[in-house]
Amino acid sequence: MAAATTQADPARNGVPVTKTTRLAPTSASASRMGVVVFRGTAGPGATPVWEAEELEPRAVRLTLRTATSSAPVAELPNDYFTTVYRKFDLLPDGTLWQMRPTPAGVEFTRRSVKP
Repeated sequence: MAAATTQADPARNGVPVTKTTRLAPTSASASRMGVVVFRGTAGPGATPVWEAEELEPRAVRLTLRTATSSAPVAELPNDYFTTVYRKFDLLPDGTLWQMRPTPAGVEFTRRSVKP
């Protein structure tokens, strides 16, 4: 699976250049990559972070991946009681907030992502 980011290239006088990074599933099991979305950068090196849905026979795993790690840097619950338009928010310092609707109300979860 490939994810593309567009960055200004100083060698080309700031002209945007698309760079492609290959992302692989976490194991050789039956999981396949679904959607892969660039979600921002995190950490002191501004490491690019992607949301990846990994399709398994009876589930869809929601993971966060970086180009510098072969395994996901985080796995989030992916069961929502209602439709959500933004599954989580990733801040530049690596703080991740997830709001997950449940039958009892909205559950707020804070994590730290270290790319």
